[in-house]
Amino acid sequence: MEFQEARVQRDLAMEFQEARDGIQINEKERNIRNPYRRRTPEELQQLEAFYNQNPHPSDEERTALSEQLGLGSLQVKFWFQNRRRQRKKESETKLNETLRYENLELKIENSRLKKKLSSVECYNCDMPFLEGTDADGAKLMVENALLKEKIKNMFPGVKHSHH
Repeated sequence: MEFQEARVQRDLAMEFQEARDGIQINEKERNIRNPYRRRTPEELQQLEAFYNQNPHPSDEERTALSEQLGLGSLQVKFWFQNRRRQRKKESETKLNETLRYENLELKIENSRLKKKLSSVECYNCDMPFLEGTDADGAKLMVENALLKEKIKNMFPGVKHSHH
């Protein structure tokens, strides 16, 4: 915050001096005095184009690019570092959003399957599987139903109780 206030005060002081002295300093001259100036759209376009071709330029490439754009070599170096960090953060954010969405889908599917599993009935005896019934218990229930069916077939005339 202090940095922004200092920048505003400096700009106001320059404008006051310009108005007092009747001098018009063009934007380019003003930016030369300001070491924290933003890149022009043309500079950004050229930096982005170069970045898309080679995100890790060599010292020679960086020097040539800085001379071509009229920027310092360190400015170009730091721009590339910042751009790589920004792209990495964007990529991680996108991946994080994708993983959150997939996690939500899996939670919904898991909940749906748990609900379905709790209401599953034995196809032989139409009795519901009880929640917490282990696999051995389920096997015994199926085996019991099969044996009951077998007994029923062995003695067709006898009335059998259901359970």
